[in-house]
Amino acid sequence: MWLGALLLVVAVLVVVIAGSRHSDEVAFGVGSPAPDGYKALSILLRERGAQVRSSSPASLLDPGSSPGDVVVVADPDLLTAPEHRALLDRAQAGALVVLGAPRRSDKIDEPDDPSAGGFGFVPARVLADTPARPAAQGSCDIDRLDGLRSIDTAFAEPVEPAAMGSEARRCYGDIQGAFVVEARHGAGSVITLGSPYLWANARLQPSKEDGGEPLDNAAMALRLLGPTAAGAAPGVRIAFVDAVPTAGVAPNGSRSPLDLMPTGVKLALAQLIAAFVLYAWWRARRLGPVVTEKMPVEIAGSELIVAVGDLLRRKGTPQRAADVLRADARRDLSRRLGVPIDATPSALVAVVSARSGLEADHVLAVLADGPIDSPEALVRLANALSDIRQEVLDHHVSR
Repeated sequence: MWLGALLLVVAVLVVVIAGSRHSDEVAFGVGSPAPDGYKALSILLRERGAQVRSSSPASLLDPGSSPGDVVVVADPDLLTAPEHRALLDRAQAGALVVLGAPRRSDKIDEPDDPSAGGFGFVPARVLADTPARPAAQGSCDIDRLDGLRSIDTAFAEPVEPAAMGSEARRCYGDIQGAFVVEARHGAGSVITLGSPYLWANARLQPSKEDGGEPLDNAAMALRLLGPTAAGAAPGVRIAFVDAVPTAGVAPNGSRSPLDLMPTGVKLALAQLIAAFVLYAWWRARRLGPVVTEKMPVEIAGSELIVAVGDLLRRKGTPQRAADVLRADARRDLSRRLGVPIDATPSALVAVVSARSGLEADHVLAVLADGPIDSPEALVRLANALSDIRQEVLDHHVSR
């Protein structure tokens, strides 16, 4: 049974690992052949001699990594605030930064805002089957795009040039909004597109299966992805930042304490948790039927009486013992003779005297409370009470 369970677990792990290898492709990845991938663009760039690589958003914070001549961020909303500042610092230092869409900077610094980060997802089939929506250059201020034909803008929204600065240049649009906007930023520049899908595999030749003709989206990319007017020339280094958020990092750049712990501490905590779970399971499990516990041994009534009498004897209080004996006798006689418990002693004495034939004064002296100042007097009282009980209860009542 254990061997079968082990083989089942191994089989599940193999299936999960094999399936995960096919799901590693992310949107806008340079190695992704999916409709929303950038593999076709990366092939064109490498044919021109450009050096294309992918990098993680966290690499923007690494001062030792090479910034490259061009940095492409398909979805800038997925960057944390520190990563976005580091990206702009690279543009300030002379790099060309290309953003797939405008960054919503008014929301991205709010770590609890659920709408911060993430460009609208378009299903693969819709991305591949949607007809082209051509847009002409219009009034184009970007010189290196001169002479290009229309591009497909099916999944793009115009960018407001005024939001990028008063000196921003635009193309494929008008003064109110364009699909390509370029603004100087220090020694470099920042290009903002209307959508990262402008360069996706499926949109370089829209409706390819139906014989659709390619527009100039790819030509536009080749001319823009370079720090000079030559565009993607040989030797140009182009870094595509993966469109995935940095794991364990909030949009404001803060990291969780678990991510900051050393690996040894994490392993120690995992061992402690595993040990606690094992201990709790072991203590909570019952093997076999529930064991019934034996009740404490009950003391016989005679032994209890002897014990109480011994305590009273050692305490040296015959009066207390006499009161207990008289009260018990009155209670027993009242119950057996039908006299109310709260009746006066004289009423009980009258009934006892009538049933037993004993003198009323003698019965009153025995049953009524009176002083007992010695053990001998206590013994005499006990004998008298026993005689009354025997005479009244055992003799007359039984008859």
